Amino acid sequence: MKVGELDQSLSGMLLISRLGHLYIRVHNMISLELALQRFGVMTDGADGINLVNFLRSMLRLKPSDRASAGELLGHKWLSS
Repeated sequence: MKVGELDQSLSGMLLISRLGHLYIRVHNMISLELALQRFGVMTDGADGINLVNFLRSMLRLKPSDRASAGELLGHKWLSS
């Protein structure tokens, strides 16, 4: 997929911005927080924030920017 192109498969959309940021829209939701809240996965408070931070550390486009398994094992969300 090229920069600025949309992929409308799987009842969602993927968009790569001109800056290379990936945006995913599923069922009219564009933020990870909103999707997790809507599907009852995320709670309010520190636990929810830690979950989002945990997921975002894994969901980086560039593999070198992703957290390692060791870093993930030490993440606050797993110890909460």
